[in-house]
Amino acid sequence: MTKQEFIADFIDKSPGPIISRPEASRLTGYTKKVAHLANLDSQGLGCPDRVRIGRRMGYITASFGAWFADQVDGLED
Repeated sequence: MTKQEFIADFIDKSPGPIISRPEASRLTGYTKKVAHLANLDSQGLGCPDRVRIGRRMGYITASFGAWFADQVDGLED
């Protein structure tokens, strides 16, 4: 599977253009826990396109999919 196919599949499975941290965790198959995503964000190592809605943090779905694809070993460029 290529990264582009992986990202497209990720976007297709998501509920909308913005996903919450719990939803992002679910879409990764819980390989990235909510607290781990928060820690990565605070260290500047998480998805670069975060959004704050009230007190909650979320991600732009396409950007999170691309960031997560970079974390997955074995995907073709």
